Amino acid sequence: MNILEEPQPAALGVTYITVAPAPIAYTMQAAAAACGLSVTTLRGAVIHGSLPARWVGRKPIIRHQDLAEWVDELSADDPKYAI
Repeated sequence: MNILEEPQPAALGVTYITVAPAPIAYTMQAAAAACGLSVTTLRGAVIHGSLPARWVGRKPIIRHQDLAEWVDELSADDPKYAI
């Protein structure tokens, strides 16, 4: 390599990782997987109105922001699951 040339990332030992952006919305199954809960739990939250859903025909979708806010609002200390 000529000293006037810019070093290439591979020459510097740099590894690039492509990170996909978070989805803007999830299906019920994907939302459940994203937060580690069951579809039944999320469906109950939608039915009770604590988790907002949007609808595409008859299919509910959960916005990423709504799912994150819902998880943040969950109780941090539920005595039923205390260690």
